Amino acid sequence: MRRLLERPDLEQLRHQAREPQRASGDPIRLGETQLRLAREYGFPSWTALKSEVLRRRGSPSAVDYRIRSVATREELVTAYDLMGAQFEPPVTHFPSRVRKPRRSARQ
Repeated sequence: MRRLLERPDLEQLRHQAREPQRASGDPIRLGETQLRLAREYGFPSWTALKSEVLRRRGSPSAVDYRIRSVATREELVTAYDLMGAQFEPPVTHFPSRVRKPRRSARQ
């Protein structure tokens, strides 16, 4: 069994997974070679190997982010206003701010 470096390089592992695919005369799917390589390193799948590489490298995508379950009222109002400003006419959470549509001259 191969041993994973302390700070492995994911691009190098991807390159290693592609080597048998390119060297073979038969069409081999990349997923098959990735799985084979992951098992050589002692992982059940390519995803597990990739997760371990990202964890060891301290990648932001491997960090466990915590999300608050509830935002404050002010944060919700600000977010709603920012999103509502993207629409025409603007959407707002205050009923007094809603513009009533103008009637056309034909009516």
